[in-house]
Amino acid sequence: MEKRRILVLGRINDKNLGDSIIVDTCAYALETIAKEKKRNISVTCMNILSSDKDNIRRVIKDYDAVVFPGGGVNSAKFTTAAMKVLEGNDNVEVYFNASGVSKTNNDTVIKNIKNLFNRE
Repeated sequence: MEKRRILVLGRINDKNLGDSIIVDTCAYALETIAKEKKRNISVTCMNILSSDKDNIRRVIKDYDAVVFPGGGVNSAKFTTAAMKVLEGNDNVEVYFNASGVSKTNNDTVIKNIKNLFNRE
C-alpha cells in the first residue's frame, strides 16, 4: 500500500498557544485513525504563518493532501496566507477540519473564504 503524505498547515508558535494545540491534535487524530483503519500515512505539520510562503507553496506539491486543522477561518492574515500557499497547487486535496467562520464584514476575508471553498 502506497503511503499518503498529509500536510497539516496551521498556526504554530503563534501568540495563542491554543492554535499550536489544535495543529498537534489534528496530526494525532489523523495518525490514530489511520492506524486503526490500517492506512499508511505520513503526517507533517507546518506553520502557515511562516514568512516564506513561496517555500510552503513548493513543499505542498510533495503532499497528497493539505489539512487546515481548525479554528477560525475569518482572519485576513490566515485566509491571505492560505490563498498564497495554495496558488498553483490545484491537484492537491484540501481539507478543513473543525473550522468555523463567524460573521465578518472584512471584504478581503469574505473574498478569500469564497475562493478557498470554491477551488477548481
